[in-house]
Amino acid sequence: MIKNENLDKLIEFVKSMKEDEIKDLEEALDELKKANGKNENPFDVGMQDEAYYGVGFRGINEAGYWDSEDIAYFVPCKDKRVVEERQKRGYLNALLEKFAYENDANVTEDMWKDVRLNKFFIKKSAIEDNYIFGVVNSIRDLASIYFTSDEICRRAITEIVIPFMEGSNE
Repeated sequence: MIKNENLDKLIEFVKSMKEDEIKDLEEALDELKKANGKNENPFDVGMQDEAYYGVGFRGINEAGYWDSEDIAYFVPCKDKRVVEERQKRGYLNALLEKFAYENDANVTEDMWKDVRLNKFFIKKSAIEDNYIFGVVNSIRDLASIYFTSDEICRRAITEIVIPFMEGSNE
């Protein structure tokens, strides 16, 4: 429901949509959020709200609430696009970890104790729009997969990351 204080903003926004010939509803809603000065938290899901998580859509159960088991393993989200992007990143990480193990290049917990040992990871260059590898010794990102070899890391970019990002592994 639209609050009274936002009604004037909404009316002005709808007028500007017509003037700017905005035809895409998703684009219009994003613009409205910007105009309203709010960035809605898609993870602000009440127990009786319908939301997305994991692979599919999950509504409320027969009792009218989220199952506690679901909440323990998944984070409900109202925005399907956010969930799909999160899943895509998770799937890519799983492919990279599998590749590291298959090539005997996975960094073990014991290897992190040796700060002289290089650990390689994949990152995306914002300037050149390509994938490169980085190297660390003692600091790790919890969301990255690390390799023991720069050669295997380069192969992972060529064989896993680029095809995945181009859509062949989705």
